[in-house]
Amino acid sequence: MIPRLGLTLVLILLSFLSWFYVFGPGRVPLVLRLGSTTSTYDSGLLDYLLPLYEAETAVEVVVLAKGTGAAIRDGLAGQVDALLVHNRAREEELVAQGAALSRLPIMSNNFLIVGSKAKAPYAHLSGLMRAMAAGRRGLFLSRGDESGTHAAEQRLWQSYGYTPETFGDWYTKTGTGMGQTLITANANAAATLVDSATWAQHGDVARLHIWYEDKAGSPSEVLENAYGYLTLNPAQIPGVRADLAADFGQWLAGPKGQAAIAAYRIQGQQAFVPHSFVPQASVAHTPDAKTR
Repeated sequence: MIPRLGLTLVLILLSFLSWFYVFGPGRVPLVLRLGSTTSTYDSGLLDYLLPLYEAETAVEVVVLAKGTGAAIRDGLAGQVDALLVHNRAREEELVAQGAALSRLPIMSNNFLIVGSKAKAPYAHLSGLMRAMAAGRRGLFLSRGDESGTHAAEQRLWQSYGYTPETFGDWYTKTGTGMGQTLITANANAAATLVDSATWAQHGDVARLHIWYEDKAGSPSEVLENAYGYLTLNPAQIPGVRADLAADFGQWLAGPKGQAAIAAYRIQGQQAFVPHSFVPQASVAHTPDAKTR
């Protein structure tokens, strides 16, 4: 039997080792694997948000940035614990199927149609869609990668009665992320659909300008770009850290995360609108993507 004093020393040593493991310089950090869209990455938003969360917790967030379709496949394969994506219909399917425990609405911005500066913008979306569908506006680049932006582009064509599969050579799929697709469009003076945050972040697309954007104060549902956060279900997807995923989701959808999203700026402009109302007084500073 261990003497009382020896037992006390053992317990003290174990307590110290436990503290050192969790908080000491040699600790193994808790890691949350986040599958996210390329637009949240290309816009610089995650570079701003994640250090704020990590500074408050012992959790390191590792991001796998891909199109929404690929990010969801990673989630179903157990490669990530949570998803920050922008295809609401698909997100709600995952919850209904039990692959995700919940969906939290996080933020939104809007989609723009951009194209060659040699061609004038349109005041009405319907007129632009007719002109593009007839091939009168030149090359159009589709992401073609099952991303949230690709899904939104397909819905846009369909809402005006067009089927992309019937289009001619003027319609081309890049199979790349939003930033790279935008760079390719610039190189070819081509049109594409892009989220407003990625557009604002890329100041190196001198051959392009906005062909159509919704008027301020009157956004259309077809060009809304809404982002949702999903905590994946460990009962269906082994290895998922639902506890870490749920905690980050609550932070992101809560006052601190929503205020940080509201504060984030690109070229002095608010990049994303938080889902929850954030009083102006709660936004203590306005970081700019170019200076973060």
